[in-house]
Amino acid sequence: MAHSKRARQRGTRRRLTVSTLGVMTAASIVTSLRGLSLMAKEELTMFVYIGFSTFLFLIPAGLVAAELGGAFGERAGGLYVWVAEAFNRPAGFVAMFLSWVQNIVWYPAGLSFASAAAAFAVGRPRLAGDHVYVGLFIIIAFWLCTLAALVGNRFAGGVTKYGFLLGTVIPGLILLAGFLAWLLSDQTIGWSEATSPAVAVAEDGHAHPRWFPYLTGLSGLSFLAGILLNFAGVESQAVHAMDLRNPRSGYPMVIAIAALLSFGIFTLGSLTIAGILPYREINIESGVFDAFDRLSVTLLHTSWPVRLISVLICYGALGGVLAWIIGPSRGLLATARDGLLPPFMQKTNRNGVQINILVIQGVIVAVIASIYLFLTSSPA
Repeated sequence: MAHSKRARQRGTRRRLTVSTLGVMTAASIVTSLRGLSLMAKEELTMFVYIGFSTFLFLIPAGLVAAELGGAFGERAGGLYVWVAEAFNRPAGFVAMFLSWVQNIVWYPAGLSFASAAAAFAVGRPRLAGDHVYVGLFIIIAFWLCTLAALVGNRFAGGVTKYGFLLGTVIPGLILLAGFLAWLLSDQTIGWSEATSPAVAVAEDGHAHPRWFPYLTGLSGLSFLAGILLNFAGVESQAVHAMDLRNPRSGYPMVIAIAALLSFGIFTLGSLTIAGILPYREINIESGVFDAFDRLSVTLLHTSWPVRLISVLICYGALGGVLAWIIGPSRGLLATARDGLLPPFMQKTNRNGVQINILVIQGVIVAVIASIYLFLTSSPA
């Protein structure tokens, strides 16, 4: 009886709200504002790519995740449980392991954007091209995120939630407001200066933006793959569905919140960058910061707001990485408890967090990130 009471108390303490898990899932999809520049590079043809990604990938994947997350939300494992129920446990393990290991090689790339944000925040943007700085930043930042994850899922969820709101949503809204001010001040619209036939067509001596992608080969399909990757991750936080008070009804709402936030940020954010920066000035790595800098210098005649916004963006990028740290690794813990991994992988700390899995993950990421230390050119 006493044991059951303690279990219920632990369950009460670990509860996540629908809004928190919805924002955590959105943070997993968006991760940072880095993807906006990639889509902005396509100017108005971005709507075709975003529409394709939304209606043929994000919505179907979201519906599947909502259905399965609601049906199996009271069982630990997320993606592992879904696949195991459809096929068998080994197949579920393979799916969960691949979901986990793919992020091992992504973390350094994701954190390199955070390192660029930190460089802009201290007024030294050239640091973003310093391989030693980027490597050390990735290693230190990842271990700080890992320590936050070890505190507990609820704490890490809070850090992720506010990181997404302060570091992704708020900068996105500021960017949108700045673009509206840009329009009202009769500034030149970026896509009206398009010089590439990939995004503009010449008629009567004037360049008109394209609305449909100019496809000349398989390169267009490879670009679409990059856009689809920006929308990936809708299922990544399913392992936390069991922390909801009512997973069956709550998890579909989580997916709806995440999908709407992601679609809004990607669409409006990309459009504003394309409207502020001319095509030839959109840099995939620094486009977001360049857009803020252009807004600040042109409209406010100062650049100091860019530093403050860069701090927020850095926090948002770290929150996106943290969302992935606490997601797939928890699913891997469920496979370990089912005997599909060695017993030492089952170890958790007093907060119920998969400590050995996170430590192993941190070591692997640190080894990969250390490659930056030996590069002789810019990591970008």
